[in-house]
Amino acid sequence: MDNYEVFVTVAECGSFSSAAKRLGFTSSAVSKQIGRLEKKLGVQLFARTTRSLALTESGEYCFAKANTMIQQRREIESEITKFQHTPTGTLKITSTPAFGERQLIDIISGFQKKYPDIIIDLSLSGVTEDIVKRGFDIAIREGNLKDSSLLARRLTGYRTVMCAAPSFCKEKGVKDMDTALTSGLVLLNDANVVRAFSRSAGLQDRKLDGVVLKLNNLSAIRNALLAGVGSSFLPDYMVMEDIQCGRLVEIPSGIDFPLRDVYAVYSSNQGAPGKVRAFIDYCVSYFHRQSITPLRGLKASHASTGSANQQCEDTGGEALRYQVCS
Repeated sequence: MDNYEVFVTVAECGSFSSAAKRLGFTSSAVSKQIGRLEKKLGVQLFARTTRSLALTESGEYCFAKANTMIQQRREIESEITKFQHTPTGTLKITSTPAFGERQLIDIISGFQKKYPDIIIDLSLSGVTEDIVKRGFDIAIREGNLKDSSLLARRLTGYRTVMCAAPSFCKEKGVKDMDTALTSGLVLLNDANVVRAFSRSAGLQDRKLDGVVLKLNNLSAIRNALLAGVGSSFLPDYMVMEDIQCGRLVEIPSGIDFPLRDVYAVYSSNQGAPGKVRAFIDYCVSYFHRQSITPLRGLKASHASTGSANQQCEDTGGEALRYQVCS
């Protein structure tokens, strides 16, 4: 407790002994703190007699100012505590475009119904942002994490699926990955990403001679597949609904694609604010409820796109989104 708080308490109590009892100090300790404050200010704050203690004119002025200052400080501390523990304010999130568009938008919709006082500022970028430098509260990242100065919490995981439109498979006679690799591939135009994926999938010794289109994001690749341009490898969460509805079909690859984890990454400085903890907890709960399973071995029929679309419309599309397991 600083000297000003002791001073205000003495002024309110009217004596050192009464102030000492309220503060849990000794009378001598209270007297010493008042003496230090008077010495620092160069004025006498109390007129002292053996029987009474009264504020001087300087003391009256100091009391008014100090009391206001203490109240303002308490309000600041209360607001900071509320900000730290109560979900409120603007939450800045960065994510890859694919995961943001296909997953986070639905999550944000439900989250804001539960926490209407939080404004979401979502940035979708293929660039790995420096979340501290750029002022982000949370980054959604996939795969292996490198920055140990940040905290991370696993949200979910996904596997890669090779797929194409039924019309493309019929036209090109695609029945498996071997025929798909030479019949019209649609890939990212980032050579480093393609090489890393090829290594992880065990395709580094295979020539990808059938490339017909290169694009700079996964959402564009999905749209190209839906248009019948070719086949590609995409995260299961992007195409599960399309496969369930017959818009795309899974192409048997014979590869056990590794599970890629998805994390919420955030700064460890002074603990996470309430809004950060609330969003991450909501995401974890959301994916737990969904119990998303990879599209491993999912067999999609080659039914016509028209009848599949009608099936999705009849069910509202919701029950077909993910496989739900206990």
